[in-house]
Amino acid sequence: MDIKFLQSTPDDVGEIIFQKKFASTFEEKDEAVEELIECLRGKYLDVDSDDDIKIRLCIEEAVTNAVEHGNECDAQKSVTVVLAGDSKKWSLRIEGEGEGFSAEEKKEPESEEDILSYRSRGLTLIISIMDEVYYFDGGNGVFLSHKKRKAED
Repeated sequence: MDIKFLQSTPDDVGEIIFQKKFASTFEEKDEAVEELIECLRGKYLDVDSDDDIKIRLCIEEAVTNAVEHGNECDAQKSVTVVLAGDSKKWSLRIEGEGEGFSAEEKKEPESEEDILSYRSRGLTLIISIMDEVYYFDGGNGVFLSHKKRKAED
């Protein structure tokens, strides 16, 4: 598992498709995730395909992390999601208002027990499925990208 930290905010891929800022509640998070998935399904994912299910899990986990761990479910803090894409790939930028974290705090799991632990699974899942995963802004933001794999009509 390779956790990469960038000094600056990465550039979105292509044009912005969807953008939303919402309060750090699970209800608003669920609504934002549904909207993101619907945008992806139109151009980048086949409904109910393996990729659709895996990508949903990654997005759900990453946005949940921003709400729960980053902003500590504080409804006064917001999460911003920006979905962008071009003909070959899409990117998702998720930014919270929490304290962030450092690379030292998120070390690679060293044992099978670490990998299977409750607190490691989400990050391991995201990194194993997405083509690129970068943290930025002191750990307050995450950038995910994935190549288009939708079957052509």
